[in-house]
Amino acid sequence: MKHQYKSHAILITTWGSLDGFTTEVRISKKGPNVFQSLKINQGFPTKAEAETFALEVAKRRIDNVRPDPVKDLPKDAGV
Repeated sequence: MKHQYKSHAILITTWGSLDGFTTEVRISKKGPNVFQSLKINQGFPTKAEAETFALEVAKRRIDNVRPDPVKDLPKDAGV
């Protein structure tokens, strides 16, 4: 399942097991390089619940990314 959020692409892969459904999340931004990847080992009773949880985790990760302080400095800052 693929989603867009704040110029990021979120790809969620879900699979079933005896413990329920688990997910893996890949977050990328403007390009083919993977920005973040994480496996959620928590089992969920349905595929929809697993995907909803994974999407919320991905959104929180995107929202918590800190900007690069050196990149945001004025050009004449001498860094």
